[in-house]
Amino acid sequence: MQIAWGSSSNKLYSVLRTSVLETNGASFSVVAEHILCTPPENLYRDTTATNPGPYYYRIKVE
Repeated sequence: MQIAWGSSSNKLYSVLRTSVLETNGASFSVVAEHILCTPPENLYRDTTATNPGPYYYRIKVE
């Protein structure tokens, strides 16, 4: 699974993932932290997403 998002200079990002969407977002867990920006777009390959899913992602600015 590969995730792409628009990025800005001088930022760090975290990638969070869940397989169940909840209204309070409590089910998301961090799969990667401290990802340096690579403007204009960041890419992250989630090698831990090995089951058929579904997977839902959030990108967080640190």
